[in-house]
Amino acid sequence: MKYKVTNNVEMLNEEFNLEEYNMTNDDYVNDYIDAESEEEAIHTAMDYLSEQIQNNGFDVKVNEEEKEMTVYKDDEPLEKWNNFRAEEQVRDIDIENVDIFFVQNDEFVEMYYNPDATAGGQVVYNTIPYELVHQATEQATNQESVVKDFF
Repeated sequence: MKYKVTNNVEMLNEEFNLEEYNMTNDDYVNDYIDAESEEEAIHTAMDYLSEQIQNNGFDVKVNEEEKEMTVYKDDEPLEKWNNFRAEEQVRDIDIENVDIFFVQNDEFVEMYYNPDATAGGQVVYNTIPYELVHQATEQATNQESVVKDFF
């Protein structure tokens, strides 16, 4: 399952003079955290955030039970990250209206659904070699003509 994890950030140091704000923690690959449960998604987000904060030279105290983290610099608390919550995300893609592009070896691959096929619909793959794209950009007069005249 895919989850979006959000949390609040409370400023503990008046020197920064910022108000509390909300934050969304997205997965680093596919926009959402892939987990078996809400708890696992929250745990994954907290682990990742803690590691990233520490990599930036801050100390972090994590309280898994309370689902909160406190960020420190030179033993002084700066922020409290709390109220972590996970929301399951449902991906409802209208496959009939989506073109997907991949980069593969020395070519681009376009994948799309053709609902008009006699077999009741089919997925179509269209390969576009890099060399063709290169030739099109050299011969085209502008960006629109690359697409219009060559593809």
